[in-house]
Amino acid sequence: MNIALYILVGVLLLLVTVFFVYSFIKDRITRKRTQQEIKRIEKEATIFAYENCAKIDALIQNNSKQMENFVPSVGEYKMSDLVKASDSYLNKILNSIEYRSYIDESEQYLDFKKNLLMLKETNSNLWTKKLPFVLEWFNKNVQNYKQQLEKINETDVIEIKDQQELAMEVENEYQKLLKQS
Repeated sequence: MNIALYILVGVLLLLVTVFFVYSFIKDRITRKRTQQEIKRIEKEATIFAYENCAKIDALIQNNSKQMENFVPSVGEYKMSDLVKASDSYLNKILNSIEYRSYIDESEQYLDFKKNLLMLKETNSNLWTKKLPFVLEWFNKNVQNYKQQLEKINETDVIEIKDQQELAMEVENEYQKLLKQS
């Protein structure tokens, strides 16, 4: 009887020990996966912020060029077409799933969100007059986000799109939006 009691206590101690070891290992694995997921999300958010900051800067430049070439009544486009094209492009960014996931919910990208919303709320023909600080912010922060991506690229391999490539995408999209108006 005494031996059976020792065996039973030994088995119980073994089960408790196995349970604690299993819990400890499972917790460490879960914590590591969570940290990897957070790092992945931060990386994707930085990529999104860089690409869209560069695209918005290109949109601003395209819009400014169109405004300089604008001729009332006889020009190729109406002022409302120019405003609608810029507005549609900004809406596309604001309504994207990535924007809602990475920018809208993040404290880190509060300035990006604030400046993007200022652009959205102001007609594009008034950007240079009313929001020069916002235009300058996007111009400056393209390089800041690119530097952040280059730091990330030191540890992870990511594909960073060239700013000129992004500008060409924006110009093509902007021209399509102008023709739709």
